Amino acid sequence: MLDDFRLEWLCRRTCQMLNVDRSIFIDMLERNNGFNEDLIDKFLSMNTALHERSYALIFHHEDSKRDIWQMIKTIDEEELDDFVDDENDQQLILNVNEPINTETEYSTDYVINHARLLSGDTIDLSYEYLKNIQRLLVINQYDNKNYHFELKSFHQIHLYCECYHYYNLIKKTFAYFIRTDIKQYLIQSSTFDEMNLIMNENIIYGIIPEEQPLVSLLDSLSFIYNHILPTINEQSSKNGLISPSIEESFQRDQLHLSLNRFRLHIKSTLRQMQGEFNLIIPNKNFLINGDETDEEYIENLEYLIYNWEKILHEEMNNELNKRVLNSSPLGELEFWHERSIRITSILEQMKKDDVMKIIHILKGIDSPSLSGFNNVKLQLQSYLLEATDNYKFLLTSERHLKTLQMTKSFQTIINMLPNLM
Repeated sequence: MLDDFRLEWLCRRTCQMLNVDRSIFIDMLERNNGFNEDLIDKFLSMNTALHERSYALIFHHEDSKRDIWQMIKTIDEEELDDFVDDENDQQLILNVNEPINTETEYSTDYVINHARLLSGDTIDLSYEYLKNIQRLLVINQYDNKNYHFELKSFHQIHLYCECYHYYNLIKKTFAYFIRTDIKQYLIQSSTFDEMNLIMNENIIYGIIPEEQPLVSLLDSLSFIYNHILPTINEQSSKNGLISPSIEESFQRDQLHLSLNRFRLHIKSTLRQMQGEFNLIIPNKNFLINGDETDEEYIENLEYLIYNWEKILHEEMNNELNKRVLNSSPLGELEFWHERSIRITSILEQMKKDDVMKIIHILKGIDSPSLSGFNNVKLQLQSYLLEATDNYKFLLTSERHLKTLQMTKSFQTIINMLPNLM
């Protein structure tokens, strides 16, 4: 366990989230003359209210592969003849004039540029070619000895710590740590259990996976910003401060409203992209390899269309049977927004490449099976237009409705009512 329990806490959380060994974290602390450890110490100890960018800490790792030639053994005169006469292995010969020991290494670039094949031919300047060569004979003029070298591959993982250059992490998986109380000093405690409680109370942490940036952004908005941006009234009562002015309350409430609206937009985009149900093709190989002149093939496609039509009817009827359940000021607005999202999701399924290919095939032979399918599509488009129009109309008063529903200041509501009316 690390002597500093704060570092130990960060080490355990980071290694768990990024799935790396704790030795990788310790190596990161020791690199660059302890620069990363100093960076972490500033994050933990500094009053971040005075330093704008020191409230967040990011860890990410990079995997790399290092190929080098390592010495295996010294070759005496008797072994040298067998080594050279062995035709089963491709061999390289490198002439050097320097001391060689068990720690001597040669890079692949150096070998490519200075070695030759046993036959006397030069080396093809490509790494792929070099990988196929099993061994290297080093003839050393310094001590008049010969050495057997082999190509070895080493997998390396380096952990990095950042607090400024976040834009470099767009295409990387990284773990984040954020101070929730920027005026609280995180001082080392006497036991790890006590330190664990302090860190959990004052730091939010999580992981942003590379493959799902929208999902990660949604999580960040939901679990981080809403937590570190309490309403001014909550913050004042917690700190025992004088109540803020009306203007300050209004500005903070507007920031909350804007963040919440942005979060809802991302959420709806994800739902429309992912869909809430799928039009499934039982056998894609059958679709790809089918013959359009085969009667059985066409019948199977028509059966698939009829089955989809039934599924789409059920989805549409389920949606139309839904009613407004939320009696809050934003209930009607949220209802039409949700309906537009769900119908859009259904229509997106009807636009998938495989679905469109089947429709194109059946349209080419004037199949009657498309009539009901197209009718459902037209109905869905009509209901989507209705939902979108209603949502846009109610959206004109969204700002006032959100203020009415979310604000905790009665004076703010009084000031808002004339604009709402």
